[in-house]
Amino acid sequence: MNISINLAQDIYPVSALSLQANQLVKKAQTTKRPLILTEEGRSVVALLDINEFQALQEQLQWLWDWSDITQAEHGQFIPHEEVKNRYTWLLEGTSDVTTN
Repeated sequence: MNISINLAQDIYPVSALSLQANQLVKKAQTTKRPLILTEEGRSVVALLDINEFQALQEQLQWLWDWSDITQAEHGQFIPHEEVKNRYTWLLEGTSDVTTN
């Protein structure tokens, strides 16, 4: 996964999206770098390949898990409701898991 941005090649005005959407999507997919879209000289949106986005989500989830484990090892526990809310996505679509 490459989240670096090439400042000379990866920044476009938001108007470029309506003019060159296909080319920008292909560039994001090919380079695996986010493209930054600007409006009035300010960054407003990042265009990112969906596989890179998924990889970022998985890395973030892993970091949360690691942080939770590290905190628990040091006696710093997270309230049950917070953990349940954070990991609800794991139980979605599973009919054989019972939650209380």
